[in-house]
Amino acid sequence: VHFAGRLSREKVFEQLKRHHIFVMPSYPETFGLAYLEAMAAGCIVIGTQGWGIDGIVKDGINGFLYNSKNKPDITNIIRDLINMPTKDFRKIQLESIQSSISFEEQKKAHEYLEYLQSLI
Repeated sequence: VHFAGRLSREKVFEQLKRHHIFVMPSYPETFGLAYLEAMAAGCIVIGTQGWGIDGIVKDGINGFLYNSKNKPDITNIIRDLINMPTKDFRKIQLESIQSSISFEEQKKAHEYLEYLQSLI
């Protein structure tokens, strides 16, 4: 576990690239960009079920979701990740990166569509 303290955005991304797992047990959270930044950096994210990120993170596919009312869930997820075969870990990691890229592509497509609609 590493607590880096307050960092600039550039330093945050550098730190994320040096780690494998990102845990943000926050609620209520409509949507945290920190999750997407962590996913883009190749981290497997653990987020709170029912709060924004569960629209992006598919539990066990591209990250993990935990029930905020069941605190041992985070411990169990981290333990499972640590003991996971490297091949399975890498598969989830790649899905995580792809999801962050896909989200960016969807956002840009939406912005482009709005732009076109504004011209009409």
